[in-house]
Amino acid sequence: MATWPGTLPQEVLANVTRTRQQGRIRSQMETGPAKQRNRFTAVVKNYDAQIIVTGAQLTTFNTFYEDTLGNGTDSFTWVDPFTDAAQTLRFREEPQETLMKPDSTPNNRLYMVTLPLEVLP
Repeated sequence: MATWPGTLPQEVLANVTRTRQQGRIRSQMETGPAKQRNRFTAVVKNYDAQIIVTGAQLTTFNTFYEDTLGNGTDSFTWVDPFTDAAQTLRFREEPQETLMKPDSTPNNRLYMVTLPLEVLP
């Protein structure tokens, strides 16, 4: 399994959002409270995170995403931003790249990369 490249930022920015996949079924009863039960036990956690990279790091990220991960289809290991434990992650959507600081030299430009990730159980 691939690992997150060491030349890319190892920590995400402070504004990381974590959501959980709906892991239960809720059924309304004719009378009384609704009933609930687990739908499954392997609930996926989703992260929406961002990193800031230079132009050179963006090239590394794109190579990792496109070649190593097969356009984001394969999973990889990286540190969970909430627990600092190694986790198996994969992209659930395409990452977005935003130019933050233009420069005449491509490697000196700064980009914000949005990472829509899911932690695999």
